[in-house]
Amino acid sequence: MTRTKQTCKKSTGGTAKRITVDYAPLLDFSSISVDLGFDSSIGADLNSDLAMEETVEDEETGGEEVDKADGMDDGMGAGEAQSSHNEWCIVCRDGSSGHEFLYLCDLCPRTMCSRCVDIPVTHADAVNCDDVMFTCIYCHLAAQDSRAEETCAAYFGFYRNNLPVLPTFLPIRGALEVSLQSQISSMPVVLIHLTLVDFETSGGPFDLMYRFLSPYFPRGGIAFHELIFDVGSKVKSDVYQVKVGELVRSLMAQRNWPRIVFAISNHTDDDLGDPFLGYERKKKSYVSGRVDGFLDIILTPWQPLIRAAKDSYLWFLSCGALVNNEESFSSLQKAVLHHHITATICFNAIRFQPNFAAPLLLSFAELVLTECLPIREVFPDMLMQSYKLGRHTDVFLLMTNARHALDITRFAWTHCKERPWGHHLPLQCPQCGWANSWRSANHKKTYSFECMNSKCRKGYLFSPPENSVTLSHARKSGSCWIAVCVNTN
Repeated sequence: MTRTKQTCKKSTGGTAKRITVDYAPLLDFSSISVDLGFDSSIGADLNSDLAMEETVEDEETGGEEVDKADGMDDGMGAGEAQSSHNEWCIVCRDGSSGHEFLYLCDLCPRTMCSRCVDIPVTHADAVNCDDVMFTCIYCHLAAQDSRAEETCAAYFGFYRNNLPVLPTFLPIRGALEVSLQSQISSMPVVLIHLTLVDFETSGGPFDLMYRFLSPYFPRGGIAFHELIFDVGSKVKSDVYQVKVGELVRSLMAQRNWPRIVFAISNHTDDDLGDPFLGYERKKKSYVSGRVDGFLDIILTPWQPLIRAAKDSYLWFLSCGALVNNEESFSSLQKAVLHHHITATICFNAIRFQPNFAAPLLLSFAELVLTECLPIREVFPDMLMQSYKLGRHTDVFLLMTNARHALDITRFAWTHCKERPWGHHLPLQCPQCGWANSWRSANHKKTYSFECMNSKCRKGYLFSPPENSVTLSHARKSGSCWIAVCVNTN
């Protein structure tokens, strides 16, 4: 007999009845008295009317609400000053301790460590005088044009009254590993992972991104909260608002947070693209709601943090019905603008698997959060390590522009045989059933495929999408990413 077995699913998606929650923002979260029943135990009763639980790893909390990740906080309050300079050398991307130290550039936030600059022993005290100005190698390079010899000059690093302090140029030990626009920044950031109740996310990419970032914040300044939501009724949505309101007040009392990153791990209805809300009553079956209504419930309590932040990011780790359904995608666009999100990233795979997005999230952490590069400019670079994600799904970037409108770009991975111009070539011929039997040809950037079955000859033609731009080649030979502008509603 045929042998079978069952495991667990990693993909998002499913079906759920659409409902409308009678939701109203609570302007004063403290005005509602409700027993939240907060318990850090994993065995909490999820059948209750709790809208959300927060999982914590500190055993000493005794069930109290704590910052999961900002354990190394320097105690700096929201109104106190903080050094604007980077904690890491721009050359070696490492810190300093013991007899080593960082030189702070007087023109930018970058630093260079004493290991990476070869200062003569005879001038070790002279470079530390109060009237000496230090210029990092990046600012030196930015002031010159490599195509014009007259703008090029030796790098001395330390200057007094615009004259070099050192008798000869300053040797640098090492090579530049990041772009000239980069920093190695520890600018504070809040990471908020919002997860549907009973949705398994252990070992997921957002948690991995936090662990990657943590060493860059030796003085604190990173907060990571993983929140489970269940907002399938008005009572539950009210409780969710109260609980998030308390957390927001706590975060804002700690410090200023110029960056906030949300990830929403959720299912969406296969037909309508509606995000799941949770359970309507007790644990029986999920219910869903329109995207705008869902985000009103989920994001409104976070608005004090979002509006105070310089940049806010939203990662929608859910299946592609959210994007593929025209009504749902239109509703998402309006909600993103309404909630003042700087950049939103979502995917169109029908059975999207969030773990496949791990390389993209790590690149985001490195290039955007650490090196402080604009996501609009570096998104193509973020994709270069993600060709396997590209085989699984297209990636959509929604950017709010200066006119408070959206610029939407679809990024598709292309391969001459596996995904011609971003299209999925059928594994088997839909006409005769032969598997992997395509004969291919290329003429003026148009790929043609024909079934090798002489009695079938089913064929396909794939041309470049209109207004598409070819990006740098991906890691896999014969492949690249393309960017396609999407018309907004």
